Amino acid sequence: FGIGFARMQSFCKALNAGYRDSNAFHNQVHAADVCYAMHVFILHSGVVEQRGLEPFHILAVLFGALVHDFRHPGVTNTFLITTADPLALTYNDRSVLENYHAAEAFKLMQHAQYNLLRALDGKQQRELRTLVVKLILSTDMAEHFGQVTELVSTAPKPEALLGGAAKGGLGGGAGGAAGAHIERDRVLAILMHTADISHPFRQLDAHVNFS
Repeated sequence: FGIGFARMQSFCKALNAGYRDSNAFHNQVHAADVCYAMHVFILHSGVVEQRGLEPFHILAVLFGALVHDFRHPGVTNTFLITTADPLALTYNDRSVLENYHAAEAFKLMQHAQYNLLRALDGKQQRELRTLVVKLILSTDMAEHFGQVTELVSTAPKPEALLGGAAKGGLGGGAGGAAGAHIERDRVLAILMHTADISHPFRQLDAHVNFS
């Protein structure tokens, strides 16, 4: 993608500075944790093969994971909305923080030294931005139960599992495995949300460190 080490280093330094050390949870460590989780999903969930992911999509997923809480102020959407914070007014009370994180990440890349996408053509940049915004918006906890319902409604029935008809990982696959009918971008969005809240499933010492 023609990013280059120097530009990647500059971007990472600026990104790191944009995460507040004072945040007990939404900080640089959390961003790294979510990026790591998405990397594991890419390698082991089957989504690459079953959803036909190209390197372009993987770039979007890992970039989205790194920036998904960029410049987090340390308060919730509910707090911002209740207090009529300027951010809530700007984003009309809808996924306030998530819209803010996405906007700030792309504003950062308006500076040439931080622009990881400069080698992509205009069409590719627009497509990547569209996917990254979808991924970041999916981390709004207000979307959690809708995502759970969506997955449960597509899960294979017990008899299908016993009969060996359902195969495949999180990406879906033959026999009606969970998520089989869900479009690629939606599967990636659900995986992003899963990565965002995945640390309780780690071993206890890792869970404590990440929380």
